[in-house]
Formats: sequence, structure tokens, C-alpha cells
Amino acid sequence: MKTLCEINHLLDTGVIGKDIKQMPAHGDVHALGQGTFYGPAGVTNAPDTAHAYIYQVFQHGTGDKFIKAYNTHDGKTFTIVQQGGTWQTAWKDTSGASAYDIWLKAGHTGNKAAFLASLKGAKGDKGTFDKSDFATHSEVIAGVNATKPINPKTLVWGDIMSKGGSSGHSVIPDKADLNTYVHMGIYTQTGSVNAKNGTNYPQDAAGVLTVLDVGGEIYQTYTTLSASGNNTYTRGAYSGTWSEWEKLMKASELYHPYDAVHDSIGSVSTVKNFDSLTKQGWYIMDTTNGAVNGPVRTGIFVYLQVVNYNDVAQQLQIAYEYGTNTGKPMAMRGKYQNVWGAWKYYPSMSLSGTTLTVTI
Repeated sequence: MKTLCEINHLLDTGVIGKDIKQMPAHGDVHALGQGTFYGPAGVTNAPDTAHAYIYQVFQHGTGDKFIKAYNTHDGKTFTIVQQGGTWQTAWKDTSGASAYDIWLKAGHTGNKAAFLASLKGAKGDKGTFDKSDFATHSEVIAGVNATKPINPKTLVWGDIMSKGGSSGHSVIPDKADLNTYVHMGIYTQTGSVNAKNGTNYPQDAAGVLTVLDVGGEIYQTYTTLSASGNNTYTRGAYSGTWSEWEKLMKASELYHPYDAVHDSIGSVSTVKNFDSLTKQGWYIMDTTNGAVNGPVRTGIFVYLQVVNYNDVAQQLQIAYEYGTNTGKPMAMRGKYQNVWGAWKYYPSMSLSGTTLTVTI
């Protein structure tokens, strides 16, 4: 049996005459045989003469029929039955009453807006708040139940943000697994030994863990607390799978041409040993004044560029000659695992007209 939506689709797409047969303009609904038919307005024995209908006819033998009619205007449905050659006296409306109609039949009066307003009941009792799944104010301040989320009913955010150290945060215990910290909050690890004993830390160091829950996706930030400097790492859990920790680069790890630790490029360095120049940046070196471990050529001034890769154990030094001296204008060497390689030299080239001169 086709639904009204299916039938109207067939009408709209012009399938009448294929799946749906066309009734004559003055045909009789009672005379229809087995099948689906489109009857225009005005046919005989229709539910009404003002509208077109789709008729589905189910026939058994010669005197028993069941006909269902779909009004193509408003979607209402009607049925009529023939038994033993005798038709029911009238079509039966099978559309079903709307909730608004039932409301009116129950004795109410008013328009649909009044009906909708009547559906709003009295205000219910105030619900209860289950606190058992949350860490209480005293638990957070005392640093216990660190894996529970903060209870928003008992803990003021200022208690967390205004107090320093572990007193304002949930404390991460020894041998903890950071993968289990998935509730939004701020947690502290007060001991580097505890971090080393734990699992899924980005670094064996004390620090502060911040956890965010965004639609079920977990984001963690861990900032270490160390006298040698602070490092910040981030990671996330997506569909339950943790990503690797990513370290955020600090400003001191970016390339800086000047730094207070060493001489600026505007003055000659007082450092005599090239090996001791480990701070990233630029230097001016005077090899006429007893500097050691520099390029083989002496008696010259050079610009020295130092580039670090993550730490001082891996570095690159590039020396550029300048001044009135000529010869090898650039030399380079690298350090890997704290061992310096030999200087390598690159020749200078000059072009005069069509003549290229290479100085070794």
C-alpha cells in the first residue's frame, strides 16, 4: 500500500497512467477494480465532489471491496467497504482527530493559541543536586579526591585561582597516571620524584596540570616547575586515544640576534674560546688576540653565528671573515652530543666581466 507522500510524489513527477491509473472525469468510484487510481473532483460516489482523490482498491471476488481514499488537498483519508455486493451508506473518516480537535470535544473553548497555553502545567518541585560525584570544597583545598571534578555548588573559582601552591589545587599523588585525569580542573604535582614514578608525564618534573573537557574531548596542559626553567606541554584525547605530548617553544629558544648573556654584535667579544660560545646569537671574534678553537686562519676578525638545536649538546657555528683580509670568507662546524666536528671551509668567488675567480 502506498503512502500519501508516495502518491503525491507520483502525481508531481507525472507517473499517473503508469503506477496510478486515471479515472474518467465522470467515472464511478464504486465501479473501480483492483489497483490505484486518480479521481478528479466531481466523480460519482467520491467522499466529496469538491476535491480530487487517490483511490486504493482491494477486491475479493465480485462483491467484496475495500477502498481507501486520500484527499490530495489536505491529506485526509476515508474508507468505504462493499460486502456481498452491498456498499456502506457513507465514507468513514479515518484521518483521526488532532489534539486540538480532541481538546475542543472535551468541552474546552478557544483558539489554537489557547490550546497550546493549556498544555503548560504548574511549576514542579525543585530538583535535588547530587553532590556525591564531586570533590567538595574541603577535599580540593586538602588535596584529596584529585580525580573527582570540582563541585560548582561548594567551591568558588577564586579559591583555586587566588591561592598559590598546592593549597589552591588538587594535588596529584605519587605514581599517578595522567591519562586518568579527564575531569576539568587544575592539579599540581609537587614532587619531581612523584612525576618520575608516575606514568604519561611529559617530563620527570613537578608541575601544574590543567584539564579541559570540550564536548567529551579532553585537553591537557602541563607546565613544569624547575629552577632551570619552565617547560609547557600540551596533548589531547580524541575518542579515548591520547596524542603525544607536544612541547611549546619558549621565547628563549627562538632565534635572537642579541642577548644579554653574550656581547652584542656591536662590540668585540671578550671570550677567547670558540667552544665556550654556546648561547644562540651573533658574536664578533678577534682571532688576533689569542682566541682558540676557531677557524684555522688567524689574525682576522670574524662574525660568528651560533645556532642551537634544542640544547647546547647540538649546535652549529658559522664564521664569516670581514675586514681587509681576503681568502676563505666562510667556515662552518657542528657539535653533536657535545662533541665538536672539524671546521669546513668554503671558498670565495668573484665575477669580473666574464671571468669568475675562485679563491681557495
